[in-house]
Amino acid sequence: MESITHTNCSNCAKPLPQTGFFCGICLTQFKCKACGGFLEKDYVGCINCGTPKETNITVVSASMNTIRIHEKPGERSIEAAFSDNIGKELTNMLRDTYSLRTASKLNGISTEVENYTYEQEHNIHHQPNVPNQDTYAKDVTSTLDVRKTDDSEIMHINDAERSIDCSETHWILLYAFYISEYGKNTFNKESILNKYKETRGTDSRMSNFSNKWKSLFPKSIKTIKTDEFRLTDNGINTAKDIIAGKLISQPGGKIGIKKAKGKKEELEGDKKQITKKSAAGSSGLKKISNINFYPDGKDSLENFYKKFEVNNDYENNLLFVYYLQEILKIHPLTTNHLYTCYDELNIRIPENLVSSIKNTKKVKGWIETKERGNMAVTITGTNKIKFWDKNNK
Repeated sequence: MESITHTNCSNCAKPLPQTGFFCGICLTQFKCKACGGFLEKDYVGCINCGTPKETNITVVSASMNTIRIHEKPGERSIEAAFSDNIGKELTNMLRDTYSLRTASKLNGISTEVENYTYEQEHNIHHQPNVPNQDTYAKDVTSTLDVRKTDDSEIMHINDAERSIDCSETHWILLYAFYISEYGKNTFNKESILNKYKETRGTDSRMSNFSNKWKSLFPKSIKTIKTDEFRLTDNGINTAKDIIAGKLISQPGGKIGIKKAKGKKEELEGDKKQITKKSAAGSSGLKKISNINFYPDGKDSLENFYKKFEVNNDYENNLLFVYYLQEILKIHPLTTNHLYTCYDELNIRIPENLVSSIKNTKKVKGWIETKERGNMAVTITGTNKIKFWDKNNK
């Protein structure tokens, strides 16, 4: 009988080695290990000596395709490998499905797909005689779970503005809640002020904005650093309860927990704020409540004040008189007006504000006092403002 000779592998068609018994590419046995005779592709053993083929050799596919997914937060890593004939189609299908789910209604959850690639990998083994040999996977999670939070139940800010009737203090809290993405991020006062002014900015409301803003500290809002704030857990929960209708917040300022049906609703009044007694207060000074420190088209008192590097109470007095006179056009100006400015900016009030104003007039000559205590900026004071060393802002 003529000996059978082969030059190419019957499985992968690659050239066979001169020595050995197995193809170096796919590990298909091509020679009998007993007699050295060549083996036919579909035969189960050697036709010369009857020795069966090796049965414990793993068959290698030509190439594999790998999908890798990295998900945050939660740190999930997923890896799956597929052969060429299904790899591309399955890869595209998974990419489209996962991208669609990631983009839809995540409600503030940051979920990223990283290193989502289609690439060739070699030497990935398939076990023979296993159903569906074209698929090989390792560490595959059964489902791609996109997490949901209670934030999905929170109504949109536009719906809140149409349906919620609450106190102005709580409106400021609600705007802080929405602007901070439900309490996840920090925020500044100006962003809250602009939103409040845009939607609820009547003169009377704006004149009381600062008092209501201050009343939220430190229970509902806490300071992180200068002009950077964050909602406390109490602030977040209060905002959520108001939006969900669990907390009744009347425009008058009273709040209460909503009772079950059939029972009378009870309202628990807010604790009255304790006014700190100061030397200025003991002198009979009073805060003026109807000053709008956030006029349309003009600098707020806070923004105006930030333009100057202030070193003493004399300069404070001058800036306040100038702002009230030239920007807000208020006439007449009294000591109570300046006292209100100090309180508005929450800066230290001179222990004797009346004497401080008199010294600003006598020592510096920046202001003058007219009839009935009415104050005005002098030419000297105007020049001081004009040539002040301003901050580079």
